[in-house]
Amino acid sequence: MTNPPAVLGNLKSLLDDEKTTLNKNIASHLPENSKKLNP
Repeated sequence: MTNPPAVLGNLKSLLDDEKTTLNKNIASHLPENSKKLNP
């Protein structure tokens, strides 16, 4: 890997934030499944 660890850490943070946002959006559209997505 040529990327500095700090850059990789920032990318991981952004991906984690995106995943959280997607999970919340999915849960809001599928209330019956929200407990499965966000236990």
